[in-house]
Amino acid sequence: MFDLINKKQKDFFSPVKTLQNRIEHLFNNFFEDFDNFTSDSGLAKTFRIKVNIAEKENAYEIDADLAGIKKEDIELKCENKILIIKAEKKEETENQNQKKNYHRIESYHGIFQRSIYLPDNIDEQNITADFKDGRLRITIPKIVRPEEKSKPIKIK
Repeated sequence: MFDLINKKQKDFFSPVKTLQNRIEHLFNNFFEDFDNFTSDSGLAKTFRIKVNIAEKENAYEIDADLAGIKKEDIELKCENKILIIKAEKKEETENQNQKKNYHRIESYHGIFQRSIYLPDNIDEQNITADFKDGRLRITIPKIVRPEEKSKPIKIK
């Protein structure tokens, strides 16, 4: 008898539980899809250039993680105070005689881009970059402006 009541309760709440699961699934997928739309490359799940940005007294430093990408496949430019890092990871081609029977492929390839808005106090003409071991280090010097001192104005 107790099992019969328990089964009836489960059957009664089953549609509610199903609805709750569907709503949770909907919200989880919404935020995953939102991440895809907000990424610069549109490939947030596959690859997104990750950066660390630090400010020092005389410069900003940006450290970009570009593991697996060759130096010649990176394009770096600054346009109107926007730093653009563009990289391409080329698909590896196999010799036809050496075909592999893959069970899973998680490597990525394609063109990826990241745009970073820079502050007004930068010296665009003297930005430097260094690439080593999959890390792109960009140094953006600040413009040193003399402090404006207040000047008394005589009233006539």
